[in-house]
Amino acid sequence: MISAKTAPLPGEPEYLQWRMPISPLDYPDRNPVLSEEERRGIEHLLSLSSWQWRAFEQQLALLERITKPLIDVIKLFQQRRPKSLVSRKHFIDHLLGHVLQTNILYWGWSSSMWETVIQTIPTRPKEVAQRREPGHTSSASPNLILTQLAAYLLTGLLHLTREKPLRVLAFGEIVFGPSLVQAAIDRVKGPWLATGYSQRGRNQEDLIHVMILALLVNHHPSLEALTASVLKQACALNLRKDIEHRFGQLHRVLMDLAIISDDGLKKTETRPATMLFQDEFVRDIHPRWVAWVRAFWQQKPLSQHHRTEITGHVLMACRWLAQHYPQVTEPSQWTREIALA
Repeated sequence: MISAKTAPLPGEPEYLQWRMPISPLDYPDRNPVLSEEERRGIEHLLSLSSWQWRAFEQQLALLERITKPLIDVIKLFQQRRPKSLVSRKHFIDHLLGHVLQTNILYWGWSSSMWETVIQTIPTRPKEVAQRREPGHTSSASPNLILTQLAAYLLTGLLHLTREKPLRVLAFGEIVFGPSLVQAAIDRVKGPWLATGYSQRGRNQEDLIHVMILALLVNHHPSLEALTASVLKQACALNLRKDIEHRFGQLHRVLMDLAIISDDGLKKTETRPATMLFQDEFVRDIHPRWVAWVRAFWQQKPLSQHHRTEITGHVLMACRWLAQHYPQVTEPSQWTREIALA
């Protein structure tokens, strides 16, 4: 059974009573220097073919100081993703091959070395992937997420690359468990939708992406443990500029939940990313409101930037009205009480 540091600390708030499923502290001997005997043992392990599975398992046991952390990562992956096929040999061979090249155990690898290890995971032809044969691995394969998981759990490093992007939702479910991730999603989704944003398209998916990224940066699944500083770190780590504004939306949701205050985070654009008159973004809005907003867009003598900004806020308000005051179908029915709400 994987060591899961879950015991609460004395006086610790309930929402902080959680520990990473795998911690470097689980492995007292983290000396990155290889002995000559360990080096020869790794060379022998890598020389074994796939059909020599019994000898491979025996050699894994002999190299327990080196192989146990990697096997624990695989066990955690299989526990949280039981339907994903994974080859222990391909994953271990890839990491230990780099151990031999550097003559340093992974505990001593730098961030750039881990990036090299992740980037050099080989790809495989499409027809091989479709047959689910062992061999080279694609960027969506278990070997990629396993290597990213090893870097994160064993050294605390979270690597995001454009060439081999991290599947953040799957990664978060492996690290924190599906139930804790879903609980965080449910808490964020309600206030976000109540503000007037649409969950159609990639809107909600992008919000969930930045939320889980923030939790991973914080090494904790609780929203209450998030701070404005953590959101800044996650925003800086994010490589997808098209979803940068979602960090501002997440910040406001956390303010609504009284988790963080209204300072420490640079304001980002607040409007929905797509907000002019595509069907999927006006489907929930009464046609009279859509016609009124479209007329405003076409006739108002303002710059396109200002019209776009105002239109986005008005459409967001219209979605909010459709949820809370569906009887209000045109501007003449707008009241002071509704405006205050």
